[in-house]
Amino acid sequence: MARSDADRARRGRTRPSAAGRGHRHLDRPGAAADRHPGRVGLRGDGGHAAVYVPLHTEDEFLDYFGACREATGMQMLAYNIPGFTGSNIPLPALRRMVEMDWITAVKESSGNQAYFAEVVDLCRDSDTAVMQGHEPHMAWGLTLGAAGVVPVCANYEPQTFVRIVTAAREGDRHAMEKAQARADLVRDTLSVATPAWLAGIVYAMGALGFGTGRPIPPLGPLRAAQRQRIDRFQPAPPLPFSIPPPADTLKN
Repeated sequence: MARSDADRARRGRTRPSAAGRGHRHLDRPGAAADRHPGRVGLRGDGGHAAVYVPLHTEDEFLDYFGACREATGMQMLAYNIPGFTGSNIPLPALRRMVEMDWITAVKESSGNQAYFAEVVDLCRDSDTAVMQGHEPHMAWGLTLGAAGVVPVCANYEPQTFVRIVTAAREGDRHAMEKAQARADLVRDTLSVATPAWLAGIVYAMGALGFGTGRPIPPLGPLRAAQRQRIDRFQPAPPLPFSIPPPADTLKN
């Protein structure tokens, strides 16, 4: 703060203040200052990186998911992605959620095959479906008993991932492995901005006409060589489209 500002502040002519931007909960005090600091008379604005508050114990996870369950009558999916959240849902907590019928499905994206196998096993005799979210393990996960896959690269080339699931349901191992190899190529091509791989997905979707192709900060734009690699890539031809009949559960 400049000395003249400090002098005026002491004389009551102005009040130098700053707002910090963190979590954007609109119902909490100070939310207006977070969103529009200039509109409420604040002269400074600070920011910090987006963060998650990691959970660790079984009770913490049950409290959290229990609050989510009480807040809505919608179907709920438990999403395990420790690479982003810094938290791995404990298997005992997941078992309790399945037993209490809190969740319709589990999306498991840890890449931990032993953990995934445990999740499939504990959901086997329930109506809770298990979805493989780690793309390199899709064929393996479907063979193990996953009900489906939830891959981010399916936004760019959905037909390849449909082929994997269709081949798994038909027991066509050769077709499934072929589709998995194609999925691996798509993933390796689009994930050029390691570790901020999502920037490549955003750019690729923009090349198809979806969105601007510009990632939102803190993700930075791709370098020229990275853009060229995606630009040279040719998506697979589309599959005939049909809408399946509604199912009682995701396991169907």
